[in-house]
Amino acid sequence: MDLNRSALLVLALGAFQTITPGTLAQPPAPAAPQPASPAPATPDQPAPQEKLPTGKEVLAKFLSVTGTEAARKAIKNRVLTGTFKNEGAKIDGKSVTRIGGDGRLLLTVELGERGRVVRWTDGKVGAEAIPKTEPKVLTGDDLLDARRAASLFPEATPDVFFTSIETKSVEKVEAQDCYKVETVSPSGAKRSWFYAKDSGLLVKWTMTRKRGAATIVTDTILSEWKEFDGVKLPTHIKQLNTFGDALVETSIHTDKVEHNVKFSDADFAAPQELKAVLAEAAKPKEEDKAKPEGK
Repeated sequence: MDLNRSALLVLALGAFQTITPGTLAQPPAPAAPQPASPAPATPDQPAPQEKLPTGKEVLAKFLSVTGTEAARKAIKNRVLTGTFKNEGAKIDGKSVTRIGGDGRLLLTVELGERGRVVRWTDGKVGAEAIPKTEPKVLTGDDLLDARRAASLFPEATPDVFFTSIETKSVEKVEAQDCYKVETVSPSGAKRSWFYAKDSGLLVKWTMTRKRGAATIVTDTILSEWKEFDGVKLPTHIKQLNTFGDALVETSIHTDKVEHNVKFSDADFAAPQELKAVLAEAAKPKEEDKAKPEGK
């Protein structure tokens, strides 16, 4: 697979998903209890294994360290402005992500002469356009990811996006001991999330996707958490994307975060490059035409 095209494809796999705490719809779950320290081992008795908190308890701690419920309720929408860089393919871009707080999302990455990456959803349907590929309507887990990115605070409503949330183990990531939480989407797709035991912050998440004949494994590492209007967000994201024997590394840096922006409907209109594919998808299918009216 061409590495330039591969680097662009990474953007459409959720590279700019908003990883943030909380929700506007419901209060967070109770804070996770701290597991008791294991008793010291005796010469003839092995040390007992640490009792792992549940997946939702790990998420509850994440919520508690990244903002208050009052701060989350005060935030109605968000705009993230930043940069995208891929050193190997010499790709630089400027990104803008608009989150309407009502299910709408518009993400654009301007790449100069290479064109631009676009991902859009109105909360019901979604589509994306990537240079060197045909625009497409989002379905399945791709649409689910777009809807999750359109949520201001997806971490507190995991049941909306996942059918299973389970803490699997303790693993070291970026020199930190982390709880590995595995989630399963309605399609059965698994994803791993790593939350630091001490700070409670999300350190990394990992996913595997199929794109045609290619299997793409993406490790997303989050850092430089900063507070904006009472909630903490990661401002630097590094991605390691494995395509067969190739490794593509990209970085995404958020330079500016704005909340409670005065949007118009035009700010979330479907981009021009997506209109044709959305219109085609909206046409009644042949089997629908054959159904009697009202059926």
